[in-house]
Amino acid sequence: MRKISIIGNFDMNNNSYNGQTIKTRIVADELESLYGASEIKRVDTAGGKSVVLRLLFQLFGCVARSRNVIILPAQNGIKVILPLVVIYNLLFSRRIHYVVIGGWLAELLGRNRWLLCFAKRLHMIYPETKNQKDSLAGLGLHRVVVMPNCKPLRILTSDELSGYNLRPMRFCIFSRITPTKGIEDAIKAVSLANEKAGKTIATLDMYGNVEACDRPWFDAVKASMPETVAYWGRVEFDKSVFKLKEYTALLFPTYYPGEGLAGTVIDAFAAGLPIIASDWHDNANIITDNKNGFIFPTRDVNRLAEIILDIYKCQDRLVPMKLNCIQSAQAFLPSVVIRTIAKEIA
Repeated sequence: MRKISIIGNFDMNNNSYNGQTIKTRIVADELESLYGASEIKRVDTAGGKSVVLRLLFQLFGCVARSRNVIILPAQNGIKVILPLVVIYNLLFSRRIHYVVIGGWLAELLGRNRWLLCFAKRLHMIYPETKNQKDSLAGLGLHRVVVMPNCKPLRILTSDELSGYNLRPMRFCIFSRITPTKGIEDAIKAVSLANEKAGKTIATLDMYGNVEACDRPWFDAVKASMPETVAYWGRVEFDKSVFKLKEYTALLFPTYYPGEGLAGTVIDAFAAGLPIIASDWHDNANIITDNKNGFIFPTRDVNRLAEIILDIYKCQDRLVPMKLNCIQSAQAFLPSVVIRTIAKEIA
């Protein structure tokens, strides 16, 4: 009998770099480094409805032949994977672990309360933040421990930090390019800051994947972007830190409904890049205002522009913040984070 089966969206047939696939692969890789490849089975849920029949049999095999089963379902997959694994486990009494991706679980369980009886039978649930843990407790789920998101990035040393005193300042967005990530708010804020300054004091570069459903919207956005804003496509997973290090700060004006501890925050910290973030969901608990970034009211373009102007007046204030960022990044190393679930592995 193997030690662990991991069920999630690995999407190994495609070179996918969304938050779900990245976290699923990282968790599997770290557990494999701890226990060895022979003790780990990976089950790929990529494919949606087309793989449901296959999963019926694969999930049964995972529960029957593993002492621990780890699930990392997406919002659609949870309605299939969670009940199936829990029902199968009535026969075997294994430890079922649920590693949460994003910040949507409590809200989804609140809307679909029939899933709660299955969630209460899990050995442990691992949300990304304390606020998520508290929300799950409000639904009667108490076998919950916080396990932050993580990435296997090389954290810069203090000698490698850069992006100081740039004229004009260079800001970036580094996330999935979709409306609720605040893309248009960021563009408006940079343009407004330049307008108020009477000259170009800031530029904005955007990096990230654009999904097919968002292409018409983004094509319209690009058609009206000023010269100070550019889109540069996707950056390879292992090159993020060295791409980001040259910037002044990262803009994160998200109001994405399922936001958890976003991977872009970890990328920025590792690159020594202060984050200017909306006070959406857990952002203010992860990013400390005036220590490793700045927090502004969600959707408040004027306040975001004011922060950009304030930084321009005194870029030296970013020097200690960049040092604080690389210190903050240490908490999100996979080797550190994986200890949380390793303590619960039978």
